[in-house]
Amino acid sequence: MNTEKPNPSYFDPFFKPKGIAMIGASSDPNKWGFRVLANIIAGGFKGLICPINPKAGTLFGLKVYPSLKRLPGLVDLAVITIPADRVLKAIQECAEQGIRSAVIITSGFSETGPEGQALENELVRMARERGLHFIGPNSMGIFSAASQLHALMPPIQPLHSGVSFVSQSGNVGVQMLAWGIERGVGFSKFVSSGTEGDIHCEDYLEYFTTDPDTKIILAYIEGVESGRRFLEIGQKATQTKPLIFFKGGKSDAGSKAAQSHSGALAGRYSLYKAASRQAGIIEAETTDSLLDYAAAFLYYPLPRGNKIAVLTRGGGWGVVAADACREWGLEVPLLSDRLLQKLNRVLPPYWSHGNPIDMAATLNPEAMPMCLEALIQEEEVDGIIAQGVEVRLRGPMMIERLRKMNLLDGINREVIADEHEHIPLIMELMAAYKKPVIMVSGVSSSPRAVSYSGRESVVFPTPERAARAMAKLWQYSRYLQGL
Repeated sequence: MNTEKPNPSYFDPFFKPKGIAMIGASSDPNKWGFRVLANIIAGGFKGLICPINPKAGTLFGLKVYPSLKRLPGLVDLAVITIPADRVLKAIQECAEQGIRSAVIITSGFSETGPEGQALENELVRMARERGLHFIGPNSMGIFSAASQLHALMPPIQPLHSGVSFVSQSGNVGVQMLAWGIERGVGFSKFVSSGTEGDIHCEDYLEYFTTDPDTKIILAYIEGVESGRRFLEIGQKATQTKPLIFFKGGKSDAGSKAAQSHSGALAGRYSLYKAASRQAGIIEAETTDSLLDYAAAFLYYPLPRGNKIAVLTRGGGWGVVAADACREWGLEVPLLSDRLLQKLNRVLPPYWSHGNPIDMAATLNPEAMPMCLEALIQEEEVDGIIAQGVEVRLRGPMMIERLRKMNLLDGINREVIADEHEHIPLIMELMAAYKKPVIMVSGVSSSPRAVSYSGRESVVFPTPERAARAMAKLWQYSRYLQGL
């Protein structure tokens, strides 16, 4: 019996397949054999695609093959959607045809109870005897940007970037792919690990650690096979790239739910917290923050310290930001006399004269740019939370309404419209000074992706979320510095 665990070379057919056999391909849109195949084709996969169905015929313009024995060329990955009682035979036929990798979408295994567990055990035994490795069962599929592989159950076309993500919940995982489209978080690789009969969460994390296309690792975890191995891999990963995880099954109720839906034994949450802190792993407290932190690490440089300047157009949001900074272990330090003098030159006499820097709703279009430049140049400032960076969105709407009312005669419309978005300047300042300036919108209630001259970033909706993201950047920076 071959009990060898997967190593990086085993993952190439999953994320860089040359050809795919779609076992269970169907012409019925109400079957996953139709939808997964449709997603693979619509996603633009350039390799060989071979639908397998005993009825043969054609599907999506492709020839359908009655069995694996009739395949016309090199196929190194099987995607399986047939019923559970037929999966073992399919795995045996894959091995006979030299296919050593499979994604098993099919459910009905360990997540269903003792009988399903016995069937899964036999599946693992058969696969390992034949030198075959598989994802799942009960997986919602995989994604690979490099191969344009969208072997997913729902029709999602994720953005492409440097985030690789393993999720022990298929629903949570694909939802994050969809949210990433709105929030500017792109993915390099994604795998819904299912019940992990063969390949476990730790194996994917280990692969992502050495994968050159992976810049940031995300994980939704309900339980791991080996806590010690998880810690060791985490310590290795975080030396070169952030590893961010969300723990499902923190409570007794959540732990029971995890076992019933994915077969995972969730384990004690306190142990995960302690292990992650020791290994430099970043914990996401909510599913929202999982993508918030991914965006922060994708687009913002790491701060060298935890002294944060808060720049705001109004006092209330400055108070909120200062409270959030302190809650998350960031300092909001006093400003030097030298810096105060610089700010006095551009801000009205009644500005806050402290940190947070309340610009007191000044209409001076040069106020925010000059404040940003003065702050980022200061050694005493490690990062900035800049609130109200999007105001242009309101100006054109107001002008159009006044125009329709014929109330703009004799008024300089260009001056009224010239409410600057300061995002391009902030991107340039970050590139020049290597300090994070986390942007907070003045108009949007959700994170928003932005781009300018080839640079990309994200604008956060609230100062609390910006402060939390800044704190995680500082946590990882401090870990790398050995502080």
